[in-house]
Amino acid sequence: MTTPFCDQCGKEVTADAQYCPSCGHRLKTSTPPATPPSAPPAPPAGLVTVTESKNPGVAALLAFFVGIGLFGVGHVYVGKIGKGVALLVVSIILHVPLVFGIVSLPFTALYGAAVFGGWFIAVVFLGLVNLALWVWQTYDAYKLAKQFNAHVQQYGKTPW
Repeated sequence: MTTPFCDQCGKEVTADAQYCPSCGHRLKTSTPPATPPSAPPAPPAGLVTVTESKNPGVAALLAFFVGIGLFGVGHVYVGKIGKGVALLVVSIILHVPLVFGIVSLPFTALYGAAVFGGWFIAVVFLGLVNLALWVWQTYDAYKLAKQFNAHVQQYGKTPW
């Protein structure tokens, strides 16, 4: 005969107990569970469990070093392809004026820099925006790798 367990705290209880002596939870009068509730269920036969993981350090390093010139590489590594490509496009848009030291008319109009000091302020502003996005995308790639691993560990499949 199996020993019943409390479905609230998992402690052993006697077979005829109506309340858990440990936590006071009212026990179900039907058949008590044969194993403590904290034990994970066994996967069904034939189910493939995903053991893939993404290293958060690698994601951050890719985003940091490759992200100096091209954003989104860390996101592609963790499987967020769409977000990675979008960041790549943003980085190209931001880097072209900085690399050539010019700011086209749309950038000037967008940031209003010509009104407040001309091309130099526009290039400095684009540089600061570039720096902020570079730091953010490095942290975001690290965080997404950790979320990926937690999801795989909990559900046995990739999150995206």
